[in-house]
Order: sequence, then structure tokens, then C-alpha cells
Amino acid sequence: MWAAPEPAQEPEAQKAQLAFDIQEVLATIRSLYSDELKPFGRLIIKRLRERASEAAARRAGLPEMSADPESMPWVDPQHLRMVCEACPALRVEKEAGKEYSATIAGLPGVFVDPGCSDDPYPEHMWAALEDYCAERAGSHVQLPGGRYACAKLLHSRQLPFFEGRTLGQICHIIQIAITHRRILGHSQGCIVAFRLCGEYAKEQCALVQEPSVDSKLPVASFEDLRAGLRVLLGRSQRSSLSLGNLKLLFRTKLGLELSETALGYTKLRSLIADPGLSDICVAEPAHGSTQIVVRAVDRADVSAHLACPAFGAPAPLAPTMCRLPFPDMRSPSHLSPRVLPLPGVVSPSMGMAAAGTAFGCLSPMAPPPGSPNSPVFVVPAYGAFVPFVPSSPQEEADAQLMCTSPRPAPCPPLPESAAPPDGMLSLP
Repeated sequence: MWAAPEPAQEPEAQKAQLAFDIQEVLATIRSLYSDELKPFGRLIIKRLRERASEAAARRAGLPEMSADPESMPWVDPQHLRMVCEACPALRVEKEAGKEYSATIAGLPGVFVDPGCSDDPYPEHMWAALEDYCAERAGSHVQLPGGRYACAKLLHSRQLPFFEGRTLGQICHIIQIAITHRRILGHSQGCIVAFRLCGEYAKEQCALVQEPSVDSKLPVASFEDLRAGLRVLLGRSQRSSLSLGNLKLLFRTKLGLELSETALGYTKLRSLIADPGLSDICVAEPAHGSTQIVVRAVDRADVSAHLACPAFGAPAPLAPTMCRLPFPDMRSPSHLSPRVLPLPGVVSPSMGMAAAGTAFGCLSPMAPPPGSPNSPVFVVPAYGAFVPFVPSSPQEEADAQLMCTSPRPAPCPPLPESAAPPDGMLSLP
């Protein structure tokens, strides 16, 4: 008869461990199958403690959900893996990192990947979830910060729009609601309605180009950012800086507060990727690490800018796609301007759009010699005009519509004394 391995002897001072046998492990894994959740080691541990808390509640004559799984004894992860590997009824496989899965041999499972970006759910379900969150936004109702714990709580509430959904599907729905649908967000370790989360607050600051945090230091302008990056990268022996330390370096070395929202961005990495910095630096993962570093651009990288035959100006080999930061902007979300990032020139693609004025200031003009037959639109910014060539009839129609629609704000004036920077178009 097969028996589970004995757990290693631990000091008496260590907290109590949850006692379980192989039958309990198998029942736990089967319950994860029913929820369409792949039995990863961490989920088996969660479910073991949940089942133990439900059993304790039943013994006390209380509802199963009344007991807190976190109050249950600790599960030794190494002992659990040993039990799974020693059981011939289980197939243990190594997963990403230090994770493993334990599936039942010969029993195929249908598991939902909560991290998948596919959205197979009907729109009426999303509308109902959004209404549910909006109704509770005023009362600042908070949900558990973990995706699994949040889905577990919502599943227990038997919400009508989740009827027939497994726990695995609800985990997936929570993930999409946070990352794609912008119905939920994170705030202080909890999941809340999106309008209550920190990301929404940053977006509102970026829309009006204001800092998202208070500071006694002067806020860095885009010109300050360019100059500061040159100074800091010049001082760095490795010609690179940790992106996570960049704001601290601006405070301590330059006496400036670097705020991405003040420059129209919600993420610092997106700011560093602005075409207006392409001649100074690039943000990329460090070699053999997930850490993002800001690396000084080599001269070879800068020389990749060639003469653009349409405009006679420096331009990269292929135009850079500059997408509007938020889908709820004034212009259609699919209208993505292609601007030519020129060394030493601040790109208006984000700052202008974040202020809600760029597309209101589109102006048509005749195409320059050698350019495609489609009309060229120019976006006025910083006393110069950046060309925008539509890539499809739909984009051309959208741009024409924006030119003829009422403008949300006046266009930035072109100073008479200011000559356009090299590579920029002036009015004909």
C-alpha cells in the first residue's frame, strides 16, 4: 500500500503545519479541475487551506465561507511536492520558474489560462460587470488584491452575469477587466473600480500634463529631461542607468522632479521611448535580466537616420508608430499618427495629444514632391509643423474630418521669429 512521505522534522518553534494525506491532495486537485484551474503547486496549497477552513467551519456549525483560510496551519511546499511526486496517480511537471503542476494521470483537463489576452466573453456580460463596479465605486468597496482571491469572492456572491462561469473563467475575466477593459484597477493592495485606482488618477494628470505627486522641487520640462539624460548618462561609467533609479537621480543629482504625467505620459518607460529622445537614449532590458535600463545611444544608432525622400529631412528607416495614450481621447482610437522622430526635436505626438489639442489642429496641405499621392497633414507644435501621412483611406477620412470639425482648443501659434528646427516643415 502506497503511503505519503513523512515531512521533514522541523524545530518546535516553527508554526504548525497542516496535516493531509494523498486522498486529500487528490480531492483538492480534482476540485481545481472542476474550476478549470490548472493544478499548480501554489494553487494546490491555497485549495488545501480553503478545504481545511471549510471543514473547520462545518464542525463549528458555521457557514463554510465564514472561516478564513489564512487562519489555517501552514502547508510545507516542499513536503507537498514530495507527496505529489511519490504518487503514481499524479503526473508532476516543471513549469515556469520554480513552479510545478500536478495533474491526474490519464485525466485530461480543460484549464483556463488567466493571463491569456483573448476575450471570448459577450459584451452584455462586460456591461453588467461595469455597472456593478460603478454602483459600488461611490462606496469605495474594495476587493482582495489577488486575482484568485478576488475571483473567489465574486464567485461566492452568485452574481447573475457570472452565472454558469467557472472560477477559472472568472479569474480570466478579472485579468482582462484590469489589463484591457479598464473596468477594475489596483489601489493600495486592493482591486477597486477603475476610477478609484492609481492608474486612472495618473491618466487624469497626464491629460492636463500635471505631476501626479506633490514635490517641492521644480518639475523637469522635456528640455530638462533631454539635458539631464545627457548629463547622467555621461557620468555613468557603463553608459546606462536603471530606469527604476532615474527619478531618484534627477532629484539628488539635478535637483529636478521628473514626472511622466507632467509630460503627457502615464508610464516612465513610455516617456523614455518618446521619439524626441531617440538621439540620446533607449530603454531596454538589461542583459540576462528583466530589469529595464536606460542606455546611451551609440553614434551608429543615430546614423541610422537617413534622408527622407518625401520631406528631405532626417528620418528613421521606417516611421515610428505613435499611438494615443488613452482610448477615450477626442479622436478615433485607430487614428495613429506617424511622425518623423528627428534628433534634437521634441515630438508632439504624446504631449500635444495628451493635452487634447493635437488632432484638433490638423491642417491639410499639398504633398511635397516625391511623396505619396495621399494628402499630407501637419500637426503644429513647438513653433514647427510635423508631417503626418495617412496610411489608409480610413485614416485619411478621419484626418479630414478632424480638420473640418470644431477644434477643442486653439492651435499653438507659430512665433514669427522662430525658425523651424532642421527637418521640420514650415507653412508653405
